[in-house]
Amino acid sequence: MKKYDISDDGILSFIEPYVTGKTVLDVGCVEHDLKNIHKQRIWVHDYLRSVAKEVIGIDYLPKAVKELNRHGYKIYCQNAENIKLNKKFDVVFAGEIIEHVNNQGLFLDSLKRVVKENGVIIITTPNVFSLQRIIPVLYKLTNNPNVNPEHVLFHTPATLSSLLTRNNLNIENISYAHYPAKNKNLKRLIVSLLSSVIGSQFMENLIFVTKKKKNK
Repeated sequence: MKKYDISDDGILSFIEPYVTGKTVLDVGCVEHDLKNIHKQRIWVHDYLRSVAKEVIGIDYLPKAVKELNRHGYKIYCQNAENIKLNKKFDVVFAGEIIEHVNNQGLFLDSLKRVVKENGVIIITTPNVFSLQRIIPVLYKLTNNPNVNPEHVLFHTPATLSSLLTRNNLNIENISYAHYPAKNKNLKRLIVSLLSSVIGSQFMENLIFVTKKKKNK
């Protein structure tokens, strides 16, 4: 397995204590398509394989799933809103996926079905008020900045907290981080420096660690 440098303020350093030595389900594990893997960003699924006890992935891209399985990965072609696996996991990691799904309630119910009773669900999503997004809005004087065309929403800490609570998830931790860049260019370094000065809440991503509410 490859070794990764996670000694920065990225998502990998945050999730490392939760996933090391655990069984992990990686939801939406392909980086949009195979061409993106290990290019601009570290492929989180490969990192998880390097530290977890066992990692299984799901994604809805059949060609990518088939190709990755040919290279020794264990990935199933499934819809994140209706995961069907005869297994429960210590950790369910849903990185940069909630902003893609049509039905967030079905999505969260699906995650809850495959996590162990005392396991954790980690959800990351783009931070709508990160510096990477605020600066272009102010510079271009627009309320409609460029976004990934596959995204259907942005969450703030308040809206995601409300959604998770309504869907019977206890929020254990809310944090912020940058997505794990392959090469830290000047823009990334400047944004990291500014975030360290004015506050981590302006970093690229929101991270929520949650657990299922216990039945009374």
